[in-house]
Amino acid sequence: MSESNVDRFDPRQYELDPRGGLWPGGDPSFAPPSAPRWSIVAITGFVLSFLLALAPLGVLLGIVGIFRTRGGRRKGMGLAIAAIPVGVVVSALVGMLALYGVVLFDMQREALHVGAVLRASRTTVMEKADAFYKQFPRFESFAPRDVFTEWLTGVITKNGSMTAWKPSQTPLQPQLDGSWELHYTGDFVNGSADVAVTFFAADWRQMDLRDLAVDGVSVVPKLRAVDVDSLDSAKTPPSADDGG
Repeated sequence: MSESNVDRFDPRQYELDPRGGLWPGGDPSFAPPSAPRWSIVAITGFVLSFLLALAPLGVLLGIVGIFRTRGGRRKGMGLAIAAIPVGVVVSALVGMLALYGVVLFDMQREALHVGAVLRASRTTVMEKADAFYKQFPRFESFAPRDVFTEWLTGVITKNGSMTAWKPSQTPLQPQLDGSWELHYTGDFVNGSADVAVTFFAADWRQMDLRDLAVDGVSVVPKLRAVDVDSLDSAKTPPSADDGG
């Protein structure tokens, strides 16, 4: 280095560059790198993942936010990642609630026809039973018409005709066999009684009426004694005394 170059170098005119090297102090053309900004997509996705019906959109924005924030280009990678499981869980809960509402609405609509048969009088039992089986033709596979007519006659004899009903405090109750019980409090001439209407999802398109009960007296008993005897005899092998 020549003497002229040494004389020309003045360290006071330079500042240390954190990336290595020197830059002229006070040079307005150089600006140090700024910190990355927050990703609006990641923040929006995280917020939407908590908002019930908008939770699926939060999951989608969370996935987009991960790509937007990778490599440190934007802040908010943690929010984008968290939006995905939160949104999935919230979406599942919303789906379950929606399914519950659809099932309840469908069964309540069908239950209106069940309520009509309980408004029968002693003189209109046969007429109401015929209308009932026209509405629910597949119910005859669970209870023959004469069995149903006998049951309805007994209900009318004991309780009188039903004048009105309203959903109970826990209207929809799932059962272990996959069926659903819809419970009402019926106002009969002789007092109030619990009315339970049992439906079973034969397929995703419709609910089949499976049973009907008033104060626990069911059209289709859950387990008849004759069924128990037949099961026991089927399980018990014949003994030597029976000639087997």
